[in-house]
Amino acid sequence: MNATALTALLRQAGELTRSGRVDAALALLDDWLREHGASAEVQATRAQCALARNDRAGARRALASALELRPSWTEVAVNLGRLHLAEHAFSDALSAFDTGLAHAAHDHRLLDGRRRCLFGLERHREAVDAEAAWIAVAPAGAEAWIEHANNLVARHRYGEAAAAHARVAAMDPDHLPSLWLSALLVEFVPDSMAALDATTARIETVLDRFEALPDHDPRLRFHAEALALAASTFGLGILARDTTALIRRIGDQISRFTRLAIGDAPPLPAPRPGRTRIGFVSPHWHDHTVGNLFRCWPIAADRARHEVHVFQLSDSADAKTAALAAAVDAYHGGRRDLRAWRDRIHEAALDLLVYIDIGLDPLMHALASQRLAPRQAVTWGHPQTTGLSSIDVFFGADAMEPPDADSHYRERLVRLPGLAIALDPQRLDRPAGSAPSRRDDDALRLFCPQAAFKLHPGHDAVFARILAALPEATLTLVPSAVAELRERVEARVAAAIAHAGADPVRQLRVLPFLSGEDYRAELASSTLVLDTFDFAGGATTLDALAHDCPIITRRGPLMRGNQSAGMLQAIGLDHELVCASAQDYVARVIELARDPAAREHLRAQLAACKSRLLQHAGFDDSLDQALREVLEAQR
Repeated sequence: MNATALTALLRQAGELTRSGRVDAALALLDDWLREHGASAEVQATRAQCALARNDRAGARRALASALELRPSWTEVAVNLGRLHLAEHAFSDALSAFDTGLAHAAHDHRLLDGRRRCLFGLERHREAVDAEAAWIAVAPAGAEAWIEHANNLVARHRYGEAAAAHARVAAMDPDHLPSLWLSALLVEFVPDSMAALDATTARIETVLDRFEALPDHDPRLRFHAEALALAASTFGLGILARDTTALIRRIGDQISRFTRLAIGDAPPLPAPRPGRTRIGFVSPHWHDHTVGNLFRCWPIAADRARHEVHVFQLSDSADAKTAALAAAVDAYHGGRRDLRAWRDRIHEAALDLLVYIDIGLDPLMHALASQRLAPRQAVTWGHPQTTGLSSIDVFFGADAMEPPDADSHYRERLVRLPGLAIALDPQRLDRPAGSAPSRRDDDALRLFCPQAAFKLHPGHDAVFARILAALPEATLTLVPSAVAELRERVEARVAAAIAHAGADPVRQLRVLPFLSGEDYRAELASSTLVLDTFDFAGGATTLDALAHDCPIITRRGPLMRGNQSAGMLQAIGLDHELVCASAQDYVARVIELARDPAAREHLRAQLAACKSRLLQHAGFDDSLDQALREVLEAQR
């Protein structure tokens, strides 16, 4: 049968289908197949007949046959893929879309289907990359770009998310949340120190634009709550510079957004007789680094003097949460929105409100921007200023603060002795079941356990110089559980190592997320632990001390770069392990790596001295004195 006859057949089958005579159309098509053999056109028409009688399985079979006969038929690939997608048969759908893409690589319908399949299969990394390919060719509006930005954030690809939000802001100048996020989403793995300079400039430019907007701007009022809860200042800790002025400007904007969204807090109630009422606020009163370090604060508050309230701004709860709730006068937990938490805290009629970790969570930042108690304070649960005029006091750790620390805070700095926390004694013990040390060989194992956001590009040349001087050494990094972040860190550090003449293939190990047991084993087998500078270790430094493992750090200009230095100073080992510059850091690592006797002596000193970090009795007294001072001070 020639092409003309086939066209006539398909037209006749279509007319029969539209008139409701589907069986007749199918019979006509089947007769043709028996006489003339396979045909992609006939199979595609049979699929239309099957759909006309709601036989989706038959339609999929017919389209699959058509696509097998003509893999380049884009419309068939699209329709088959969409039928599989509707049934959540993501693997079959992906196969159909990929077949089509092999012949039409830029068809936005196929690319859209492919990204949907990958999300359905929970292959999120591939899905986000496929989404980027789709959005590059699709007639996508602002909503598609926002969805893409949100998916990038879920993968911690903040730099790309910021760029996507910048695209939205360019397309829709009225969408202020995207403009805000284009500044505050800071790349975790920047390519260079120059990239950090560019990020700082971008933040300043966006702040200039927001500061020029009057409160009565309808766009600002419409988006106020979304802006207040869009992002915190966490990313600014990555920038490896003093960001106090920037955080202060951001704090002023967050305060304004919150006020426009939910109004000012109601007037404060008159003081009540009896015990003063103190509230402690965090989303992290569970098995979390912040909760584990600062649970001592509400527990140590003198219950004879103070009525203690704990506010858990999340629905995360575990045995540690329950123990804390039982130890205080009132516990308030669960998931609430901004206004509900504002009203709940206000109703507690507190005399002092202590936020544990402003800067990690946007809800905390927005709440703290309002006056919910006569006196409000924050601890170093996040070690930088909040930038908020509503926070009166920053409770700092004296051991970690540099001499000029007062200038780094908008709040009045109150220094508590030592680390300003009371560690659980077991926190400095080698965990039960921990792997024994593998220091019975001559291998030099250097371990930097810090997260990607602390490993800014300034570290690369330092690590490279160390490995070039110690060709027998290996450096292990565990920067992220997200594969694409690990790969970017590895590529950047490996390039610096190769440039220094060392061997990144043999000397650099970049591992995925480690279980507790594997992490402890890595620590136990390490020759030295290398700290990051500008944003030093906290919990990871305590982990190293628990294993009596020497950790080399560098003193920084800000508190967040001095956490490890403060701990080592508190136990009397700062002269041995705290360096004043990058050059000293490199020299000290090389010196200790080549001196096993010196390392063993340091291990013995760590084992003997680390208990000085506990200072339990002194902590209770110093906390009580600090709380009384703040309560009695005039605002």
